[in-house]
Amino acid sequence: KHQIGKELTEANLAHITAQMESFKTHLEEFARKRKHQISKDPLFRTQFQKLCAKLGIDPLASNKGFWAQILGVGNFYYEIGIQSIHICLATRSKNGGLISLDDLCTKLRKIRSSNKSLKSNAEGMQVTEEDVERALKSLEPLGNGIKLVTDPSGSHRCIHLPILPTFKA
Repeated sequence: KHQIGKELTEANLAHITAQMESFKTHLEEFARKRKHQISKDPLFRTQFQKLCAKLGIDPLASNKGFWAQILGVGNFYYEIGIQSIHICLATRSKNGGLISLDDLCTKLRKIRSSNKSLKSNAEGMQVTEEDVERALKSLEPLGNGIKLVTDPSGSHRCIHLPILPTFKA
């Protein structure tokens, strides 16, 4: 009985492994065919990200590896994150370090549409609030100087705080 159970387990594992490989191949093929749509259409990109997230795949977060090559997004989220920080620093004297996510997106779009090198590098990817949220989340390991919050009215805002050094006693 023990041998039969072991054989069934191995057969099931082989079957699941084959299904996962087939799924991976089909997902890669889908991404290749829809590369332009993923890059250009923010709604489609968001839906593609949600699908992948449910599967434990994050194809747009990495600037290296297989998914970055297929989708051609490169440093998209890192660029958005760094540009967001620059905008927060530049507007800090006017807004005290608190900017609406909508304002931040508007300023990012303006910067990106006027910068020819970014247009070619990002393949014209339009920036959405979800993109900015992902970008800022990717910067979290660098510290807590910038974060997104939701105010009582439900609006998303970006807070930029000076990063203070921490000293151990």
